Amino acid sequence: MNDDLTKIAPAFVAACAALQAATKNATNAHLGNSYADLESMQTAARDALAPNGLAWFQEVIREDNRIGVHTRIIHTS
Repeated sequence: MNDDLTKIAPAFVAACAALQAATKNATNAHLGNSYADLESMQTAARDALAPNGLAWFQEVIREDNRIGVHTRIIHTS
């Protein structure tokens, strides 16, 4: 992996500055509280990342009988 951050760092900083809160568009049936569903979270992230040449992908990982998700943010460079 290239350790040169001269292109991705400014893009990531700009994306962070553009990031808006996800819209709380769903309601928990049991507790009655509102929350942002996965689609709303992804839309908020994509709206900030994509214009700055950034995207993400996730892969499921298994380690020591545990399951998790590894998220990577990539840049067009």
